[in-house]
Amino acid sequence: MGLTGSFIVDTVKGSTTFTNATIQSFGGNASNINLSVFFSDTTDDDMAAGAMKNFNFEADLNAEESIIEQGYAYLKTLPMFKSAI
Repeated sequence: MGLTGSFIVDTVKGSTTFTNATIQSFGGNASNINLSVFFSDTTDDDMAAGAMKNFNFEADLNAEESIIEQGYAYLKTLPMFKSAI
């Protein structure tokens, strides 16, 4: 799973546009889940150049959806993910 779209990420080299966003890991507790999202231009190379950005949200531990599924749903509510599919 992952998101595709046009994601503008600020890096030390300036703003860069990536086409893929994947939740690489998460941690925290139900009231504050930290998602580590990896942005790149490929879906088949975990060693590809890209950028990492963190996002926080509140998970519903009683939901049928996994934390990862809830995380992707949350990301789609953010302005930088408005083009995500």
